[in-house]
Amino acid sequence: MNVRGPALRQSYLVAVLIAGAAVWAGTAIACGGSGSSTTPAVTVTAAPAGVEAYVDSVCTAARTMFATYQKDFNANLASLTGMDPTDAYMKIAKAPYGVLIADLEKIVPPADLKAGHDIMIRQAKDLLAALNAGDRTKVLALKGTPDTGTWKQVLEVPQDLKTRLGTVAKTRQPCLALEKDGGGNPFQ
Repeated sequence: MNVRGPALRQSYLVAVLIAGAAVWAGTAIACGGSGSSTTPAVTVTAAPAGVEAYVDSVCTAARTMFATYQKDFNANLASLTGMDPTDAYMKIAKAPYGVLIADLEKIVPPADLKAGHDIMIRQAKDLLAALNAGDRTKVLALKGTPDTGTWKQVLEVPQDLKTRLGTVAKTRQPCLALEKDGGGNPFQ
């Protein structure tokens, strides 16, 4: 399958964040691989103890990651022509996931959400390790890789966080902006 048609291009553009774990964002971690972005990371400040501020920070991180992925994908589109969609995704997603992890690590969740937040970061690190290792099996096991034609966040938010914060996320501007951009809502 090659990466030329509008549907595949659309699915690639929408193919990052928050499904293998749950958030997308921007960073300064050097993840290696060709096609990495040199765009400066957007700083995500530590969230105060409130759940609204936490949700805003996570969605902001996810939106930065998604925007970085889209920018890198478009900048490298010519080099992806004819490439298997999963391989193309793995090539482009490394740097944005590094950004996401860095931003998630800066967020200070409310005390009762810390365990779920730590799981989210661990899952993102596991996915980044799979991307760096070229582990197609792990990447293809995600719900919503580019091959499916449907964008799904590639970072999964633990179910307890979704249950607790899903309603809040439906009303928060950073989450609404991420959805409008095509990146979904990590808490849904």
